Amino acid sequence: MANKVSADAAQRFIEQISACCEGVVESGLLETNLFAGVAKKIKVPKGKIGAANDEDTDINPFTAAERDRIIDAFQGNRHYSFHQV
Repeated sequence: MANKVSADAAQRFIEQISACCEGVVESGLLETNLFAGVAKKIKVPKGKIGAANDEDTDINPFTAAERDRIIDAFQGNRHYSFHQV
């Protein structure tokens, strides 16, 4: 699994499995949570400082031209022109 997903996704998955197992331990069906602490061992690469504001790392589903056409369509439509960008 770790080869097909990001380290962050793998870590979150293991955390969720561990949380489920913790409930099973509390119910008495398992003696120990075999996943406890495993997520902390997965090394998640640190992002660049300020990466969330960096346009090169932003996820943009539309090109700038497509974005502008969508905005123009909203602004020019009498039913949707109240939506401000």
